[in-house]
Amino acid sequence: MDMESEQWEVVANKEFEWSKLFVTFILDTISCQGDKCLAHADDMIWYVNKAGFADSFYSSGKITTPKIEVFRRHSKNQPTIADKTYSWEETVCLNLILQQLDFFVTCAVCTKTSPSNLQIIKKICKPVFPSPSRRRMDSKGDCEEITYPKLYFA
Repeated sequence: MDMESEQWEVVANKEFEWSKLFVTFILDTISCQGDKCLAHADDMIWYVNKAGFADSFYSSGKITTPKIEVFRRHSKNQPTIADKTYSWEETVCLNLILQQLDFFVTCAVCTKTSPSNLQIIKKICKPVFPSPSRRRMDSKGDCEEITYPKLYFA
């Protein structure tokens, strides 16, 4: 609301546009046919369900975690496009991060050559892969914990 004019502004629901973007850039591979694109074409498609969403991730003082679902790219059980139970904006963004971006961790051994300068002695750069879940490393078990919207890397 604009405090000076005291008029309300109508905000359009963009979920339908997000679902069209999802089909065009995540499900269809028509726009990207090169070898580099195919390397990013993951078989797993992630969907963010609105169940658990409030206005924010905090609801009555308790953090709520949105439910995420994963399906194979060619599964017949995938949700229908524009299904109102899914956050299509979150779904598009999550799939872009998980499938289209490359992440690297870099570790370097350096010496301090002056008070404001470091010299790299050895550097290693390795690719890492994002995941909306994690496994505990300090105890045994095959329990995987969904951590979305936090992402972990392996």
